[in-house]
Amino acid sequence: MLITILSVLPIVLGFGVLIFVHELGHFLAAKWAGIRAEAFAVGMGPIALAWRRGIGLRAGSTHAEHRRRIRQWLEEQGRWSGPPDREPPLDLLIEAEQALGLDETEYSLRWLPIGGFVKMLGQDDLAPDAVSSHPRSYQRASIPRRMVVVSAGVVMNLLLAVVLFVVAFLAGVRFEAPIAGGAIPGSPAAAAMPLDADRLGIREPGLQPGDRIVRAGEQDVRTFGDITLAVAMSHPGEPLRLEIERPGTAEPLRFDLEPVRDPATRLRSIGVGLARGPRLLEGPRVGEELARSLAAHPELAATLLPGMEIVSVAGRDVRTWDEVVAAAGEESADGRPLPTRWRIPGRPEPVDVPLPVEPDFDLLAWPLATGGDTSGTPGTPGTPGIAVEPGLVGLVQPLVVRDFDPSSPNRDRLAPGDVLVSVAGRDWPNFAVLAATLRAEAGRTVSVTVRREGREQTVSVDVSREGRIGVYLDRLLEEPIVAEPAPRLLSPEQMTDPDRFTEARPSPAAATGITAGSEILAVNGQPVSDWASFRGALLAAATATSEAMEREPVSVTVRWREPGPAGTEREAELGLDPADLAALQALRWRPVVPASFFDAPWVDLDAAGNPITAISMGFRETVKVVTMTYLTIDRLLRRTVGVEQLRGPVGIIDLGVQVLPRGFMYLLFLLGLISVNLAVLNFLPLPIVDGGLFLYLVYESFTGRPPPPAFQNAATLAGLLLLGSLFLVTFYNDVTRLF
Repeated sequence: MLITILSVLPIVLGFGVLIFVHELGHFLAAKWAGIRAEAFAVGMGPIALAWRRGIGLRAGSTHAEHRRRIRQWLEEQGRWSGPPDREPPLDLLIEAEQALGLDETEYSLRWLPIGGFVKMLGQDDLAPDAVSSHPRSYQRASIPRRMVVVSAGVVMNLLLAVVLFVVAFLAGVRFEAPIAGGAIPGSPAAAAMPLDADRLGIREPGLQPGDRIVRAGEQDVRTFGDITLAVAMSHPGEPLRLEIERPGTAEPLRFDLEPVRDPATRLRSIGVGLARGPRLLEGPRVGEELARSLAAHPELAATLLPGMEIVSVAGRDVRTWDEVVAAAGEESADGRPLPTRWRIPGRPEPVDVPLPVEPDFDLLAWPLATGGDTSGTPGTPGTPGIAVEPGLVGLVQPLVVRDFDPSSPNRDRLAPGDVLVSVAGRDWPNFAVLAATLRAEAGRTVSVTVRREGREQTVSVDVSREGRIGVYLDRLLEEPIVAEPAPRLLSPEQMTDPDRFTEARPSPAAATGITAGSEILAVNGQPVSDWASFRGALLAAATATSEAMEREPVSVTVRWREPGPAGTEREAELGLDPADLAALQALRWRPVVPASFFDAPWVDLDAAGNPITAISMGFRETVKVVTMTYLTIDRLLRRTVGVEQLRGPVGIIDLGVQVLPRGFMYLLFLLGLISVNLAVLNFLPLPIVDGGLFLYLVYESFTGRPPPPAFQNAATLAGLLLLGSLFLVTFYNDVTRLF
């Protein structure tokens, strides 16, 4: 808890500084304009601490003490005496303040860190008709002076952003490099051909591992985040032009891609992943996690150490781990280990390491509902979603326990190697079924049947309130047993559009009658002993029918044994259409080391110590973020960016905690981004915020009078409802994102 508090503290302080600077802009401008500023507050709600010159610092407000001293002085001077609930005339109050050395402004820190305000005489956002005729009131200042006061907070946030960017760029900020880690099968990035492919002699479509993206649309690309942002903000219905530098290619490649909506992020995407560098991550727990992941390969687990860097595969130099993955698909057609060479930190000579590979499987997607129903039946009540799991022709692997979370309450009930046979009445659950079942049973104890050392036994397992049982699960590949099959399959195009979920076709396995827990015995008479051999047998069948696959569906014979000690053997024809066969032929082998253990390639954005360059970079970054913020609002209105992407204070703090390990300069950069967003959002032409007040002043400059109080009151109410709704939406987004 102490670590969490220490992580959150700098983010909260940084957010408070942004609010303080914004309100300081209004405050200084009000002083310059001669407007009486009665309160300067950071935060909202009850006052935690307050300070006023002449009274000092105290818990709670200084208002009561301020009024007590004013009243006492006026009574002693015989200037004024009135009922306790009445305020003295403002001129007398100001005279008494000057005589007693009391500041007119109370500076306060409030309990809720969600905003701030400057209270000026005659200006109240929540009561537009609370005006004043005093010479030092807001209304008596000239319209140009009031425009300066209203816009000063936005200007200060923009200037602060420039300063933060300048400081960050002087020291240098690390970002993920704009290097592609390969394209997701079926995505726009995987299918597109370069515009000059014929002239350049390129035959393979799609972005390749190691491609560096240098331009997206009209924008130069410096970081991988620039790519994500450019794609998300791209105009619907228009292709996005990417310019790529590919090693070994004499000139940049150009691609025209039409982004699609990613069902997971709800953002437009081209399906290109972040590259992984050649170096294993370092850290106190990396070695432990790596050893756990490689438990099936103890010799490799003992050889690979955090910080090691792979330098070549089969005699070819590599720059990224994604190139190693690509080489595994090319060099390991029969599943033999890859000859690799690694560099160990602090040692001059590299070491040769045989790198085992494992079979890749197709990513199967099918529709489901979040209400616990994973059948994918059209019309299922609940919010539609999708399940995505590796498998073959609609069949997916069972789940096996590999290890435990340190705080797991089920360490004495489950054991590593336990195969999940049944969970809360669902036999042989796939991962989607298991997740839905545990969510439905959150906070309860459920009955779980496992297969342990060849025998089945039933145990009682506690499910946390978050729907977890505290175990690390893996997929059982050693035996050709199937978990609950996917009933229907979605194409990549259907995955991006919930309205098309009902178009999902029945999976090839659905018509065979293969049930959860069945053991595959043979394909076209070729015996099957595990998932790798099942994959190989299907691939052999696909290869044998390669000519037919381009014209019409084909069938292969599958033999399986139904679940149970004396399960009946059955046989059926498995129909494979050309898309199924093409997916099988596209499968490759991959290294057993997960890509998540490798650091991403980084690029440093810095001004090389030149202040002029840093200032130029700071202004350029500020202008870019302003433009992107307005563009985001446009895309929200066009519904190509969902409201679930918006973050509130909780989400900003969570994001800040996540980026803290990147260093203090990245935190400054993040605060600069937030400062720009505060400026833009505050200057939108909406009631309550600065932009709405500025619009009132524009109206007054043309008509000679402010908008009618009735209109301002109605607009204020509408603004409060809008901002309140936005706060609730972002708070909901933040909390669901956390859990």
